Amino acid sequence: MSNEAELTELVKKLTSQVADLQFQVKSLKAQTGATVPEEHLASIAAGVAAYLGYEGEPRQPHFNAPRPASR
Repeated sequence: MSNEAELTELVKKLTSQVADLQFQVKSLKAQTGATVPEEHLASIAAGVAAYLGYEGEPRQPHFNAPRPASR
């Protein structure tokens, strides 16, 4: 089996798994009616991205608001 054929098969399998997970999430939401906090979704997305090999770049959060110009 060539690399391209293997990759195509893996993408098909992953697409199927994602579709199944989306269905499960929708059914769980329908049962509970609860929403997932945005912080949790960001953490899950970061974990999945890291698992898939994305390293990203560290970023410094900026919590200070811009100061008004002095007169």
